[in-house]
Amino acid sequence: MQREKMGRIDIRPATWVLLCLLLYLILSPPLVSASTPAGRVSFVSGVAMLERDTQQRALTADTTIHEGDRLETGVDGYVHLRMVDGAVISLRSESALSIVHYRFTPQDPSASRANLALHYGVARSISGEIGARSKERFRLDTPIAAIGIRGTDFSVLSTNKVSRLSVKRGGVVMAPLSAACHQGGVGPCAGPGAAELFESQRDLLLEIRQGDAAARLTQEGITPNEFRPPHPAESTLNGVQAPATVQQGDWLVTGDSLPGASNYEEALEQAEHYMAQTGLITEAVERGNAASEIQPRDRGLVETPTIMWGRWSDHNEGYAAEISRLLHGGESSRQYANVGNSVFGLVETATPERQLPDRGKAYFNLNSYEAYIKRNSELETASISHPGLVVDFEQQRFAARLDVHAESLPGKVHVVGGGSLSNAGYLRSDKLSPSAMAGALSGAADEAGLLFEYQIEPGVDAVGATHWALERD
Repeated sequence: MQREKMGRIDIRPATWVLLCLLLYLILSPPLVSASTPAGRVSFVSGVAMLERDTQQRALTADTTIHEGDRLETGVDGYVHLRMVDGAVISLRSESALSIVHYRFTPQDPSASRANLALHYGVARSISGEIGARSKERFRLDTPIAAIGIRGTDFSVLSTNKVSRLSVKRGGVVMAPLSAACHQGGVGPCAGPGAAELFESQRDLLLEIRQGDAAARLTQEGITPNEFRPPHPAESTLNGVQAPATVQQGDWLVTGDSLPGASNYEEALEQAEHYMAQTGLITEAVERGNAASEIQPRDRGLVETPTIMWGRWSDHNEGYAAEISRLLHGGESSRQYANVGNSVFGLVETATPERQLPDRGKAYFNLNSYEAYIKRNSELETASISHPGLVVDFEQQRFAARLDVHAESLPGKVHVVGGGSLSNAGYLRSDKLSPSAMAGALSGAADEAGLLFEYQIEPGVDAVGATHWALERD
């Protein structure tokens, strides 16, 4: 039941139901979905639930989110999502959000689509690639309003009687739901009922009340931040966008790989079997054998690297800077390099185009790295030995090998893999690779950035970011 008194909005949510069900939901079997992943949970605090195909369970960090999922938070619950296009969504306490549609197709932006439904409470949305390249394909619906974007960072408050939003960056357009602007539609609604709000109007809110024929700007009413204050962790959130010159097939979120190992012994066996094959991996292994000692974190082989890595905001402790600080810390020429794993993303100095050789091989020496053993969301510092990276330009293939060491491991872990080199200079492991790898070559093909992730056993992964320098004759 919802009510509004004296200019303030009050909601009486049935959060006790969530608390009563929590124990049962934790013990329930994992939820599975056949749909394409839409994003993942990067942060959870307090009581938060996922409903999928009429089943419910408690949300945890690293949970994959799919189209059709409904997320609900309790009185102390907060959830942050990182979507497949780099967008960020924050669902605050006593709120419910559905991922109606979320598809990102970089090779055909007109086929991308994001449709969210905020049933009640407060959500914050920070645009990703869909918002940057396909604004007309984004929509957030509330029970009474449709919200479109102009490429933005906004927060919206939703009840059955009012939808009210504020803008931090960019702009939004809001219109009341009607026969001409139906729920679940694609993109913003136009017409006499629509109104816009931009970041230059920081002292204003955009509002629709139940029964209104049009949205209106106002200075009155409780703001989304006042109604459901953000979690302190929300201050670190930033959306990350890829450069506008992404070519077909070059959107690299992570590399492909074989299914991960079930235990340490199986991980060793899987890697050793792969290393015993003939081909490019043989050369990567041989180079690794020639550098068997633990490597320093930074050898200083490149004075000013053009490829670097940063951490996503939900992993803000470590050797490297947060991605948002790398992108917005004063170097206007830096851009996201389309490459990421669960902890890191690559950032590069913008170049007009990469000049790649069309024949021959390139051999790279490890210059610097940051590596961890990740147990769910906890990170243990790790070291690297036996590094080797080989790129075959004629065959458009690459292979890499390195060993990861950490105190908690019974021994070293072989991180090995290989895959394709695209025409635009991106590296991506294939489905036969034990480790998921994704990376990029520099504009002159004399540097390489490579991210890796390998499941040692369920819930335990070797994850890292590496920078390599071309070996000169």
